Amino acid sequence: MSQRAIVVLGLVLGILAAGTARGGYVADQLQREIETKGADEFIRVVIVPVSNHNSAAMKAAITQTYATRAEQHRAAMIELKGLASRSQAPVLNLVSSLADRGRARNVKSFWIDNIIEAELTAADIASLADNPSIEAIELYPTIVTLPMEGWSSSVAETAGVQDNLKVIKADSAWKAGYDGRGRIVCNFDTGVDGVHPALSANYRGNKGYPASECWFSSVDTSTYPHYFTTAGNADLIAHGTHTMGIMVGHSAAGDTIGVAPGADWIAAVAIDVPGTSLFEAFQWAADPDGDPNTVADLPDVINHSWGIPNIGCNHLFWPLIDNIEALGIVNIFAAGNEGPSASSLRNPADRATDSLTNFAVGAIQFLDSLAIYRYSSRGPSDCDGVSIKPNVVAPGHPIRSSKPNGAYGYLSGTSMAAPHVAGAVAILRQKNPESTVDQIKTALLTSTRDLGAAGKENTYGWGLIDIMAALRKLDELTLPSLRVAAMPHPDIYPGDTIHIPVTLTNAGASATAVIAQFSNPDHGISLLADVIGFGTIMKDSSAVGNLTLDLVFDASLELGQTVGLDMEITDGGTYATSERVEFFIGNEGLRQWFDHDAGRVKFTISNYGAYGFYGYKSGTGMDGSFIPLGYRGFQLDRDTNDLYEGALLIGTGPTRVSDCVKNIAIDPDDDFAVCPNAPLIAYEPGDDADQETVCCFTDSAAEYPIGLTVTQKTFGWADDPNGRFIILEYVIANGSGATVNGIRVGLFLDWDIRIYYQNHGGFR
Repeated sequence: MSQRAIVVLGLVLGILAAGTARGGYVADQLQREIETKGADEFIRVVIVPVSNHNSAAMKAAITQTYATRAEQHRAAMIELKGLASRSQAPVLNLVSSLADRGRARNVKSFWIDNIIEAELTAADIASLADNPSIEAIELYPTIVTLPMEGWSSSVAETAGVQDNLKVIKADSAWKAGYDGRGRIVCNFDTGVDGVHPALSANYRGNKGYPASECWFSSVDTSTYPHYFTTAGNADLIAHGTHTMGIMVGHSAAGDTIGVAPGADWIAAVAIDVPGTSLFEAFQWAADPDGDPNTVADLPDVINHSWGIPNIGCNHLFWPLIDNIEALGIVNIFAAGNEGPSASSLRNPADRATDSLTNFAVGAIQFLDSLAIYRYSSRGPSDCDGVSIKPNVVAPGHPIRSSKPNGAYGYLSGTSMAAPHVAGAVAILRQKNPESTVDQIKTALLTSTRDLGAAGKENTYGWGLIDIMAALRKLDELTLPSLRVAAMPHPDIYPGDTIHIPVTLTNAGASATAVIAQFSNPDHGISLLADVIGFGTIMKDSSAVGNLTLDLVFDASLELGQTVGLDMEITDGGTYATSERVEFFIGNEGLRQWFDHDAGRVKFTISNYGAYGFYGYKSGTGMDGSFIPLGYRGFQLDRDTNDLYEGALLIGTGPTRVSDCVKNIAIDPDDDFAVCPNAPLIAYEPGDDADQETVCCFTDSAAEYPIGLTVTQKTFGWADDPNGRFIILEYVIANGSGATVNGIRVGLFLDWDIRIYYQNHGGFR
């Protein structure tokens, strides 16, 4: 940790100590749910460990102490991960003891918010809440898209700019040179049609960036954005594609439907689709590339066109939103579509601790004298009955945007209004990439066009957003804004000498004589050269250093260790910024797949104990696998796939099973993690067969790991009689440090033969 990071964290913790703990309690809504359940029935809950953490104070302290988003992001991550580590350990021990007795399951811990998800039996919740390590236990909220109106299932592609964009002066901003170029928007929604002609060109994953930092799904292991037919009716299925189109959509034919057509987009499926987790989506978006050294992967804004009904002014999501905004990410919320009743905003848009928190957007009918949309939720906030809500309004009825399968159509509601504001955030961040979350919101709030009764009120809030006026409120960045764009390198092992090309990007004013100086390496790293030059880097441009970063990693380093050094970036003037650069020793364990196809059997294996993966995200047909990744699945003497899902299962009893099979929520359990430094290796030919593979995985990702390491070997032959089968060999080692009794191992194979009498045995 750099010296400056230590200073700010001391400041934050000093502020946090003033917070007050609420004491252990069971939330009222959870108590009512318990009363409807039997003692042994499971209830999905959120456990909040005791801490004196004040998320709003942390956000304010980090913003005031650090000048750049890179510094803010790193400091916030250090604080949040440290908090989770300190406060969650005793709670996880308690829950683990319940799980050993079959009283808890599906446990997940998080650092982006200091919480633990779990399913607990009704009889155990109250006694667990009495433990002094637990502040509260809440019922897991029902998170859904907002009710909306659909108008046309499909309309033709056109050429031109949609009128709703002109109402907020997006087109004027483009003419002034601001279209969101260089910025990233994100939505948490029902998925996005990534191949839509209005969206594919701006998908960040189509620009050479890894899929893992551009698309997140806890439902499947898909690597490309797509929509989910399990989201519900046609409008719900289209919801995420529609909101993304409003943010960035434009086609090669000139059909411009998005506020910020120059911005890139990433997305997480998090709403309405069974098996999704909103908390997982937030944690992914907090650091999409998993590298604390970089912030070029971070979204500038997340659009939230969803809400939680019937929970009033519940505080559950408040720390989560403050934490994600402490990382420099603006969050925009749809107000809700329960109007015209007063105090009808959904949670968490109803929060109003000040004029900027949980920034809520109402909807206007932009074709009808800018009248409020009849169903747009009204204020005041139900948290205090006084505070003005929504914060602003934007066009929401009727809005033409992208729909799945390359279509266009109209939808209405505040779900459509919110992405107008999210797109505006991208434009404002283009003008000043180092602007803080609250500076962006203030610029939007104080530049609105007043509608309805004079002044701020509970129908239109502060008024209709005006992007050009907001741009004038935001100071242009007069200094450079230099940060690391890329530091690609191979896996690093003890004893290696690595030569790393360093690319810097500049989102601010032009910088000359740029250099990066490296210092303070951890024990085990040696610097061969400590200064790299980059020359002049213009605004919105990048440059590769004149030298590589040459590092020697000592042979005494251990696999799995993380080591780092300081980097200071300066120009020929007064600009300077610093950050810590860290490196993982070894291979972090990426998932891989392999098609056995030497003989009559075609069979896809992975390096994490799962099998199948036939077909694609859309257009797979009737014989696709549960997780379609474009591989062979299982085929014998024909081109059709017979395997829907396959996986290894290892357990010690019915409540302690490690596997990657889908669970009751239609969500892969993902209990197996790839062993670090042990990638899948294929031999063609091998010592014993025409095709052989070897890989390693552990059950360390399980809710309650047994502590096992599995070495998997597979063998396939080209010629009969051996060409008719594949052999799978497993060597299972106990690394738990204790004796494990009663281990049972099996293969789960969900065969899917659509025409039953076409099985290979010919049986009827």
